[in-house]
Amino acid sequence: YDYNTGVQRLLQGHVNAITATAVSVDKQWIITADTGADSMLVVWDRESGSPVKTIYSPHPYGVHALDITPDHKYLVTLSAPTPIEDSHHS
Repeated sequence: YDYNTGVQRLLQGHVNAITATAVSVDKQWIITADTGADSMLVVWDRESGSPVKTIYSPHPYGVHALDITPDHKYLVTLSAPTPIEDSHHS
């Protein structure tokens, strides 16, 4: 959302609910990630709202948390936990 213009830009690309986000120190990059089937991690250009890099299935069950280094060289991710089977319904 741009407070100066009152315009909101939607970042479209995920099929699952977003579970992790990070923004670079200079606010140039927005990173989003999700969990579940067909999970992905997307690096967005903040100015244009366009995806610049998409990583499909970054972890077997998606991403639980993420961050970006101050120099923008690396992303660190924490994988979502393995689903626990309910023994009462097997």
